[in-house]
Parts: sequence; structure tokens; C-alpha cells
Amino acid sequence: MLKEERAILIKIVVTNDPETRDRVIKATNFQTPIPPASLKATDPIQLDIENFFLSHEWFYDRRKNYYKNTGKALDRIISIPYLAQSVIAIVFHEPDIARSRPSSILKKDNDYKRVFSQKISLEVYLFCAKTMKKLESFIRGVASSKASNLPINENWKHASPIRILIFHLGMLLVVKILNKTDYKPKDVETIKGIDFSDELMNTTLYELIQLTNDYVKLKELPINIGIKQKDFVTYILGHVILNNLNHKSTE
Repeated sequence: MLKEERAILIKIVVTNDPETRDRVIKATNFQTPIPPASLKATDPIQLDIENFFLSHEWFYDRRKNYYKNTGKALDRIISIPYLAQSVIAIVFHEPDIARSRPSSILKKDNDYKRVFSQKISLEVYLFCAKTMKKLESFIRGVASSKASNLPINENWKHASPIRILIFHLGMLLVVKILNKTDYKPKDVETIKGIDFSDELMNTTLYELIQLTNDYVKLKELPINIGIKQKDFVTYILGHVILNNLNHKSTE
């Protein structure tokens, strides 16, 4: 039996320049199917966000699992898709898209450029990330508490308010602080140092769940379907209670 001789061509690029490395990674990645977030990871704005997060001891995972593998705290690691969801919900008050079609934010060029734009300050990106991570921790605590008085009824037996309403809650907290439902992206800039209190998060979550109950009853829809609709966002923005609130700044 004859032994076949084969050769494999390998090109090795040695560089300490991050920009050169990113260009090589981007060119190589186009050869095989990869997630949209990975294709965007080498964009200059993504590097700017990562460096800004690092300066505040938060970790923006441009390279999937990079910071997890280096032992950084999981509650301070933010992925590209998660940040996109947070921004689309909080800055553009579109939690329905963040909840139901998160991948479309990165796939469509116009959507991507709207979310990752020089018009949005790096401080606002960090604000969105910190807000969503704080809400995750808060809602987990509420859900595990036997003393919780949330208006959960039989309609919730196949749904979790923790999993499905978190982006809506992020948006509503901004609505409460700004005291208006038609806020603009520039308005979010004015509250980038806000530290939401447990009391505000608790009362807003209670109200959101009640509004959810009212909406699905009105539309005769299962909760898992109702909360994904744009009409649901319109409904809660039209019925949320507004008033002047005191808040604490971390700046």
C-alpha cells in the first residue's frame, strides 16, 4: 500500500499590533459561517467600548469568553449581543425587539449602525450594561423571596417575569426617572449616572406585571406571545403612572 504525501500551506502572521490582528481575524472569519456579533467585533467602536468598560472595571466581551477564561467576574462581563439588546430597549425604548428578535439587531446593517453609533456616548453604553446587570440581580432576589407580593396569577404558570420582562423593566425605569414616555436618546445621556433604588425597581416591576396582566386579558393572548408585540410596548407606555421621583446619582 502506497503512502500518500500531502502538504498543507500555513500562513503565520506575527504581530503585537491589535489593529493588524483584528484585520487578520476579520478577513479569516469571512471564510466560515460565524455569529454576526463576531463579524462586528473588530469594528473601531467595539474596541472603544471595550477599552472604556475596562477603565471602569467592566469587561466587554468582543472575543467570546475571553474575559470569562481570564477569570473575570461573570456579573461584570457584557457580550456584544447583550449590549445591543440593552441599548435597543433602554435608549430606543424597543424592548419588544430586544426580547423577540435580538439577532436581527446585529444582522441588519442599519439596525447595527443605529445601536452602535458615535452619537451615543460611551458612558451611555456602560449605563445600559450596568442597568441590565443590576436588574438581573434584583429580579433574581425578588423571585427567590417567599415574601414577594408581585401580582402573579395563573396566567404566569408557563412564563417567568424574570426572563421575559427584564428589557421592558429597563425601559420603564428610564421612563420613571425622566418622567416622560416619549424620551429621546439624548435624554438618556442626562441620567447616565443614575443608581436605581430597590424601592423604585420593586414598584416599577409590580406595575409592569400588572400592566402585563391587563394587556393579555384585553387581547386574550398568552403572556409569552403578548409581551413580544410592539402593541404591548405602546400599551404600557400609554398606561404607566408618571410622577416626579427622587433619585440618586453615582457621579
